[in-house]
Amino acid sequence: MYKFIPLLAVFFLVACEGSEDAGSNVDLSLVPVYEGPDKPAAALTNTYWKLVAIDGEPFEHTTDEREPHLRFLNDDDTVSGFTGCNSFTGRFEVRNARLEFGLIAVTQRPCMDESDLEYSYLSSLRSANRFVIEGDMLRLYRGASPLLEFEADYL
Repeated sequence: MYKFIPLLAVFFLVACEGSEDAGSNVDLSLVPVYEGPDKPAAALTNTYWKLVAIDGEPFEHTTDEREPHLRFLNDDDTVSGFTGCNSFTGRFEVRNARLEFGLIAVTQRPCMDESDLEYSYLSSLRSANRFVIEGDMLRLYRGASPLLEFEADYL
């Protein structure tokens, strides 16, 4: 808490700096503190990937269930995740930017509201054959067609 007092004091002084028509408007410029190189791209493996788009359409998680996600585990080349209704697990292989999935096992919990989501998610996942990671975003493609988009969520 005490670390922020000098920062608040600077903000107050900048915000209260007078001008000819003091009291009407305050100009405030925010300057980034970190000006190092761009943040490196997240790793494909051992990262929690939260689903944010399917077939180019934004996806917003609105149910009480866990959010749809994906994890590639480097130790044993397994992929696991959650569709919005069921959990899944399987094998994957990466060669350059090519991505191949083996058989994917899915739990069989009945899905009422999430059945369309689950079908789209799993069929897109099974047909993906390449990936691109840019910063915190993972995109899965079939050729040039975008299928699924995920955002890295650092726990």
